[in-house]
Formats: sequence, structure tokens, C-alpha cells
Amino acid sequence: MLKINNNQMKVFERISLNNFEEEMVLHSKVFSPSLCECVCEEQLRITIHNIVKHSGNYGFTNRGSIRLYIELTFLYGKGFDTDPQYSKIRKVLTSSNSQMLRAKHLYEWVAEYQKKVAGFENINTRTALSSYLVAPIKINPNDFNEEITQVLRSLSPQKVEHVGRNNIESLLGSASNEGKEYGLFLSSGIDLLVVLKFLFGHACINDPFYPWILSTLKNKNITSPEARTKALGLEALNWLNKANQFDK
Repeated sequence: MLKINNNQMKVFERISLNNFEEEMVLHSKVFSPSLCECVCEEQLRITIHNIVKHSGNYGFTNRGSIRLYIELTFLYGKGFDTDPQYSKIRKVLTSSNSQMLRAKHLYEWVAEYQKKVAGFENINTRTALSSYLVAPIKINPNDFNEEITQVLRSLSPQKVEHVGRNNIESLLGSASNEGKEYGLFLSSGIDLLVVLKFLFGHACINDPFYPWILSTLKNKNITSPEARTKALGLEALNWLNKANQFDK
């Protein structure tokens, strides 16, 4: 009788995992071609590997559950599981239900959210970004939170209602703190960063599918907040134009 030792089992498991991750790379290119175009092939594989690994933190081991977790990352950004904008997702992920039941609840939540808030293929996200970039509103730094919240409401009233005031405040706080680390101010740049976090997820600065955000913020050749804000806006517009091409 053929006997398989532990080392051999680990090799077989690794091969199986590698094959699955390769399937997910191909699936991702179909599911979100515009975001996959933002990274090279090697970076895409590394990112998918990291997402698969991260899904294990919630006990996701089934193929369907892991694939859904990958899709959620494309839809709502890196760190969606801790994003205050998606507190319902966090609640489902950390519940004591089986992974199959949690995946079912997540799927149902996503279907409803995409229908009512994000739109088909996140079209409302791109529409909101386009509206902001075409006509950005000057924010009074002395009343920043109130005015930027009104801007977000004008861009996506459904999402602001869904997220709730307290979670919006949390998002504003993180954008303000991170923006200042990169030399942005309430009067120049942090408003754009808030919009990007609102649309792409609270961890968009370090999201591998939006590499232009971090590269612009860290660009040492840009020396003023105004110039950095302008460059970030141009990069956002460039991304938007490329993303829209995939719908044609």
C-alpha cells in the first residue's frame, strides 16, 4: 500500500494552494480588469496570495468563501474588514456562525449594497469621483468636518446614509492624521484624501490596486501641499479615464 508521509502531504497541499491561487488570479482579471491592470503580473499574484492568507484569519478555508473574500477586496478595498464604512461586514466576519453561513450572509449583504449604493460594477463610485474631480469644492478648514461631510453627501447620499455619521467621523479622523504625515493640510489636500478613502476604502493609501496614491504622496520631487494635491487629483483622473475604458 502506498504511504504518504507528512512532508509529502505538505507538498501536495502547497501545490493545491498554488493551483487555487492561480485560478483566483485568472478570476480576478475577469472580475476586476481595471484594477488588475494597475499592477504587474507578479504583484497581482503576491496580492492574491496575501488576500487568501488574510481570509484565514476568519476561518475561511472553502474555495467559495475565499473567492468571495477576494472579490470583497476588489469591491471595497484593502482592509475592508476593518473599514468603519463597512461595519456590517466586520460583524458578519467575526460572528460565531459557520464559514458557509457567514459567506452566505456576506453574499446577501453585497448584493443588496451593490444594488442600493455602489451600483453595477461600482459605477456610482466612478461617477462620484468624476463629479468631485470636475468641480472640487473649496473647504473651510475651520468647519472642515461639517463641510466635507456635505461634499460626501452630495457625491453619494446613499453611502453616507448607509455608513452613518459616527463612522464618517472616524474616516475623517484617519484621513486627517494620515494626510498630515504626507504634508497635506485641511486647506489643501486632505479633502481629496477623504474622498479617495470614502470611495476606495480607508486603507487606499497602501492598497496595491491604487499604487498611484502612495507614490504621489511620497514623491520627494513635489515640495508643496498644493502641488501634491494637484498631482494626486491628476493621477485620480488618469485612473478614472483608464477604468472607464473597460466599460466601452
